[in-house]
Parts: sequence; structure tokens; C-alpha cells
Amino acid sequence: MKASEIKEKLELIPSPIPDLNSILGGGIPTRLITEIAGPPGVGKSTLALQMIAQAQRMGKPTYYADAERSLGFIEFATATGVDCSELEYDKQPYAELLLQGIVDWAEKHKNGVIVVDAVGALLGREEAEKDIESKSIGIQSRMIAKFCRVLVPIIDDRNHALIMVNHTYTNPTTTALQSSGGAKLDYHKGLALWLRAAYGKAPKRSADGTKTIKFIEAEIRNKAKYQGAFDGSKVIIELIPKQGFVGEFVQAPAKKKPGRPAKSPIETI
Repeated sequence: MKASEIKEKLELIPSPIPDLNSILGGGIPTRLITEIAGPPGVGKSTLALQMIAQAQRMGKPTYYADAERSLGFIEFATATGVDCSELEYDKQPYAELLLQGIVDWAEKHKNGVIVVDAVGALLGREEAEKDIESKSIGIQSRMIAKFCRVLVPIIDDRNHALIMVNHTYTNPTTTALQSSGGAKLDYHKGLALWLRAAYGKAPKRSADGTKTIKFIEAEIRNKAKYQGAFDGSKVIIELIPKQGFVGEFVQAPAKKKPGRPAKSPIETI
């Protein structure tokens, strides 16, 4: 076959957040691995679930591999718009079983969206069977590397979008900000979207001090495998805790009018 005969179909799954789509090049691409990474509390899982909900609205099959074994998942997912009766969900005692379940599902379906949440929580059988003091060097990286090598051809052939939720940390040697999973995940992913609290923008709070809106900066860390998003592009998006990012299906709270509230009229007898 000549290279000119290759028939590539790049499909984008738009997020329900228009401002985010502006830096994504329209949405998250199928046939590639997209990483959503960041520190705790910036909405990584929330955004992944909103993408699941969006895929369901488009009639796509969806799969959620819960390595973190989240408590209250149904309530959390439903609040972000996910139809849990249509979502294939799995959690396992070992990462090998969880990842193999993804491979098996991906081979049987087409045009789906798969979420792994989260890379840092994947626990290999070898590590689990050792005592706490034993060292397990490189197990997770080796496991992720094999998983990516096996799954990348499948998602390419079956037109799936794979979202890997991940954590970021500061490398103690280089002080560089990195994500979990090792160099092989970094090599295989086609697009990285990193989230963090927006600098200089304090969260909005209610009268009792509860955070009502958190301002999150989303940044593209692109690879040559996907040309739709520009590396370094940034946008600030609004996160409403326990609901999702403000967009097509999540509305921001109504703004309060400036000034003091009007006094009630004094009744006269």
C-alpha cells in the first residue's frame, strides 16, 4: 500500500466547555491517548466524567476504569451528566486485571470513549503481594508501557478515544513538573491537557465560606501525533464543585448585585 492510499479519519469529541474547545482544536481526538493531569482538587475526574457524558449524548459507548475505587461514584457521575445505566464500569484488586478489562472491551466495541482514573493509583499484583517495606522499582512504568503498546493499535483500528487521568508532581532531582506513568506513557500519548489552580484568582465563596467557583487554568502540552491543539495554549475555566465545569450543561451561579440589600419597608399600624 502506498502512503497516499491511507484513509485516516480523525474524529473530535467536543467537550461541553466551549472555552476549552478553543485550545483543544475543537475537542479530544479519537484514536489517540489524551492525558488529563494535575494536582488534587483541580477537576481532573470531573472533566473526564463530563467527557463521558458528552460521548453518551453523541450515542457512543463508554467505559470507566476506576483505579482509585471512588466512594459515591454513582452520585458524583450523575451530577456531571453521566447516565450510569449506560456506562460500563470496572474496578479490580490489581491493575493487570483492570487494564486487561479495558483491552477486552476496546476490542469488542467501536467509536467509544475510555477513561482510566487514575494512572498513579494503578497497583500491580507484584507490588500488592509484597509487604510495605519491600521495594517495587519500575513496576508501574513497565505495566503502563505494555498496556500502551497493546492498546494503541486497538484504539486506532476501533476509533476509540482513551483518556488517562493522571497526577502531576515535582521531580526532586530536576525540579521539573512531571506526570506519573514513566517515559513510555509520555511517548505514547498524543495530547496532554494539564490543569492547575489559576494564579492570582481566588475562588468565589458563599456566605458560609464554601467554595462556589474555582478558577482552573487548562494548558495544552501537545505531541506531534495530534496537530489540532497548539502546545502551550492556555485558558481559564470555571469549576463548580460537585457539578462540573461551567459550559453548555453547567451554569454559573447568578451574580449578586453590587451594593447593600434593600431594606424591608417598615409597616405602620
